[in-house]
Amino acid sequence: MTGKEINTMYHQEPMTMAETFEQYVQTGDALYHSHLDIKNPFNRLEQALDEYAKALELAPDSPSLLGKVARVLLRKGEYERAEKTALKALSKHPCVPDALYVLGYIRYKENAMAESAAYLKKALRYSGLNSSRYRFCMFYTCAALARKTKNPFVTLWQWFAALYYFASAVLFSPLDREPAQFFNVIAILPSLLKAYLKEQAGDRDGAMTVYQGLHERFLGFPPVMNLISALYQRKGMYDEAIDWVNKAIARDPLNEEGYFQLAGMLEQLNEHRQGRALYKRLLSLRPHDPQIHCSLGNLHSVMNDTDEAISHYKAAFQLSADPAWKALISQTLGGLYQDVKHNAEAAQLAFQTAIELNPTESCNYIQLGILYFESGDYTNAEIIYEQALKIRPDSARIHSNLGYLKWLKGNIGEAVQHYDTAIDLDPLYDIPYNNLGVIHLDIIGNIPRAIELIEKAAELNEHYALAFYNLGRAYMFVGQRLEAAQCFQKAQHLNEYTKELDNDELNERLNSLFNTFEN
Repeated sequence: MTGKEINTMYHQEPMTMAETFEQYVQTGDALYHSHLDIKNPFNRLEQALDEYAKALELAPDSPSLLGKVARVLLRKGEYERAEKTALKALSKHPCVPDALYVLGYIRYKENAMAESAAYLKKALRYSGLNSSRYRFCMFYTCAALARKTKNPFVTLWQWFAALYYFASAVLFSPLDREPAQFFNVIAILPSLLKAYLKEQAGDRDGAMTVYQGLHERFLGFPPVMNLISALYQRKGMYDEAIDWVNKAIARDPLNEEGYFQLAGMLEQLNEHRQGRALYKRLLSLRPHDPQIHCSLGNLHSVMNDTDEAISHYKAAFQLSADPAWKALISQTLGGLYQDVKHNAEAAQLAFQTAIELNPTESCNYIQLGILYFESGDYTNAEIIYEQALKIRPDSARIHSNLGYLKWLKGNIGEAVQHYDTAIDLDPLYDIPYNNLGVIHLDIIGNIPRAIELIEKAAELNEHYALAFYNLGRAYMFVGQRLEAAQCFQKAQHLNEYTKELDNDELNERLNSLFNTFEN
């Protein structure tokens, strides 16, 4: 063989720009599909993006490549970048299925179902047989539209459409290179059932063995990692639980269940700042989820960031469609306005809203009644408590509060009846004993009964400054000055913390008693 022949044999023509471009794209595709393989333990998304970026340097205006990049960015949970890239792809060519799918998916997450359906239908029109993922997304979109629609005929039509897209997604799935997680779950369902039954029987170690076996078979399947994490959490092994769910999130940045699990564990461990960061990450993935806003509201409230808490609770209220849940949010807002912001008007409005949404929850009436009472509006306070009593006739607190209002209005007979009922309903409730004792002391004039009742209040609550003060007054009526002085001193000491009484009046009574002793 001559030297010329050897040189010819080993000589390779340099690749053209088109061939280099195609090689980068194919490598990016292979890495992306490797990421989707549930037997692969590695997150390949960043590597796929690197290959696509190299291809983009050669063809920055390629619509199909921009669509692929948008698809990877979507899988990374970078919705803003994914949307911008998808729109750029469509500006180059209006029929890029991946770009249309990305926009449809993001609109679904934004709760813009009609827009989502429009994008997805267009994606299906140009996708051919490789359309299973688009059809699954259409199934979720149609189901959401069916739940939102009030017209029964339109609802029925949307459910039929949802079933059609689900069935066709199943039918087309063997032809789609992106495996549907639905089928992955179906494949391991028997093992999941086995693990569930073991745990229900108290065999958590056996359940863990099943989950670990599944993980060995499917190293890249985040739902199995989530289940292992949840089981460790139920066993109280938080370090292991957090480690597993972190691995699940690292493997799949769209692992929303993993974020919820981790945020919940961090809340339990009082790691509020880390929990807040996770909920904010979740909010970027599900910006219209009232549950996430509510969780953020709870965390900000615990961290004494009241304004942020109120902002998230308001967002949760606007986004939720559940009247009972909205009532609970209004109740929470009312408490913040009342106790922290000291905004009685806003608190009243919040509790009134809660009552309108859930008229059977008595605590909202009680809180609204307190606000009316504190503002001096005794008439409305009485009306609200009467309404509350119809809902909860067995509530000692409502009877006690009504007793006080009747007393203020001079209806002593009704006041006594309500206090007696409160005591019958809850013999360990201290306030009605004290208040009924004062009525017997100052109005009815039955001093022995007054002493008996107020002594019971002080016995039930040894920190009840007002009860000790009233007991001192009662002892003075019967000439037990030493006992009276002891009660006033006790009330004075407790009042340093409870701030229930006027210190000047207490000092005056004590000085009067001590002067009597000296004389």
